[in-house]
Amino acid sequence: MLNARFVGRKRINEEQVPARFPGGTLARIDAVLDEKEKRAEFIRTAIEREIERRERAQERKNNS
Repeated sequence: MLNARFVGRKRINEEQVPARFPGGTLARIDAVLDEKEKRAEFIRTAIEREIERRERAQERKNNS
């Protein structure tokens, strides 16, 4: 018998966090999504880019 924990594809997004956005934010996101692009992927990408931007800024600050 197969163990249900190992059936299917590997999870790539392990962490979850509920987030609240100001009114209208999700509609604005939806308005700029590319065809077949998912809202969750848009949000993940935006967050990852912001983290990378801040990490670079922090590195520059620490190297000054």
